[in-house]
Amino acid sequence: MGEDTGAPRSAARAPATYARAYEGRPDQIQHVRAFLAGILSGHPVADNAVLIGDELATNAVRHSNSGKPGGQFTVRVEVHEQDYLWVEVEDEGSPPWTPRSADGEPWHGLNIVRQVTGHTNWGVDGDIRGWVVWARLDLASTRPSAGNGEVSCPCVLT
Repeated sequence: MGEDTGAPRSAARAPATYARAYEGRPDQIQHVRAFLAGILSGHPVADNAVLIGDELATNAVRHSNSGKPGGQFTVRVEVHEQDYLWVEVEDEGSPPWTPRSADGEPWHGLNIVRQVTGHTNWGVDGDIRGWVVWARLDLASTRPSAGNGEVSCPCVLT
C-alpha cells in the first residue's frame, strides 16, 4: 500500500472565469458574440454558449432597463473543465412581466435556451431591480465512439 502524504489525489481546478460589461444597445450584441467565441474557441460547447449568450444579451437590451439610455448589462462565463460551462447575463431589472410574447406564445428565445440546456439547466434569479438569467451546459462524459477518439456532446440544438 502507498504512503498517505495528506495531499488529495486529484485537486479540483478552480473554474476559469470571465466577465464583461456592455452598454445596453443592440449594436453591442455582436461584441458579446465575439467575446464568447474568443474565450471559448475550441471548447466543445462553444457554439451553444455563443447562441445562449446572444439570446440572453438580446433579452437584456430589449426587455429590461439595461436597454434604456445609459443602461448596461454584464455577461459572465465560468468554464469548469471536464464538467460544465456556465453563462449568465445580468441586467438592470424591469417592471414585472408576463412570460408571453405578443403572439401569446411563451418566451421564444428562452425556449431556445431551454432546448439547448434542458429543462433544469437554466433559470432566472433576481427581481425588478436586476435579473440574472443563467444557463449551464453540461459536458458529455468522455466516451469515444467507434474507436476513432471522437467525443460525443449532448449539447446541440435540434
